[in-house]
Amino acid sequence: MRLLTYLFFKVLTVLPGETTMLKRSWARIKLNHPHIYKIRAEKRIFYFQKTTNSMRVGFILFILLFITIGLSCSFAFNFRGTIFGKLNCIKYNETDAKNQIFESLTITASLVAISFVVIGFLFETVRRMTQQTFEDFFRAANVYFVMAFCIDGILCLIVMNMLKNSVSIITLMNLALFSVYVTIGVVLWVSHLFYKVIKFFNPNSLSALSKDYLLRAAKFMVLNELLAFETEIVCKELFESSGFEEYNYFLFDGDREQIQPVQLNNRHDSRFLDLCIPSLRFALRQIKARAGENGVCEYSTLKHGTELNANYIPVHIPVGVRLQNYVLWAFRKSFYLTSNISDDDTFEQEKSKMTDKILNAANSGDTELLNHQFSDMDNLYSVYYQSK
Repeated sequence: MRLLTYLFFKVLTVLPGETTMLKRSWARIKLNHPHIYKIRAEKRIFYFQKTTNSMRVGFILFILLFITIGLSCSFAFNFRGTIFGKLNCIKYNETDAKNQIFESLTITASLVAISFVVIGFLFETVRRMTQQTFEDFFRAANVYFVMAFCIDGILCLIVMNMLKNSVSIITLMNLALFSVYVTIGVVLWVSHLFYKVIKFFNPNSLSALSKDYLLRAAKFMVLNELLAFETEIVCKELFESSGFEEYNYFLFDGDREQIQPVQLNNRHDSRFLDLCIPSLRFALRQIKARAGENGVCEYSTLKHGTELNANYIPVHIPVGVRLQNYVLWAFRKSFYLTSNISDDDTFEQEKSKMTDKILNAANSGDTELLNHQFSDMDNLYSVYYQSK
């Protein structure tokens, strides 16, 4: 059901016209705040990179690559005159091929084990110097891809070592050559990782890394808050254009007309993401028509990202008004809710890291580092607070 709702709202976003609340809100931001709207593309690229730069994605990509190349080793094609033929310049006999596969496995496993122990100590040293999380360094140094390549490479070498006595001589030679290239690939990836880690010991590189994370988080927070503000305005316009009034929580029960709630029937705490404008407008007009000209219909203010309690009440209508099932269905299906209510607190995390670095610099008496941190704080205020 969640997948269908997700796909439904994705389809709505590509249809012409203002079909969803978010689509109308982004159009308003693009028109009124073009300098902030540009951050949206940067945010999309960042989160795409963050999603793809992970252990799971790297593992799947490299295992598919290794399986494809490994299966191609079993075919006795004539690659003379092609780039593959030029690569296949190493010739083995049966004994040497079997020994080469085993030696490649031994060398690769030993290299990976020793390298990652050393790199782990280096990362811990840098982390204590900067207060950045391991995740920040892992993504900046492509550690997830390196680990995935090394693990997949070792797994492939283990499989090749198991099959070396069960395949034909041509396949065996191809596997031996493939094992050499896997070992070379692991050496190159580990060398790249060492280069990245050693680069972090440069104070300028560390400062640039910290500043980049901090300023990016501040810009994304500005974009999120502006989006929430615009969606609240769009939501108010949708309800008020259909004759609804904003619900006044400060009125006593004796001062308001007798009303009844119209619930969303969300059984769990949820987060509000979007609205389908055509179906919501249809449902609101039907509700207002059933309430009559003098019937007071009230709505609760909503904005993108609002956390909704179970059985949240977005609308109140006069007592005695009965709504048809299709109207209730259209009204409830107009809301796009998600059960994921975790906050994107990247900005708060970066501010906390910056505070820790300032305290560490002050306690250690490092005036140069302290000046760097105050400079970062000044940049933070210029990007975040002046943009609001």
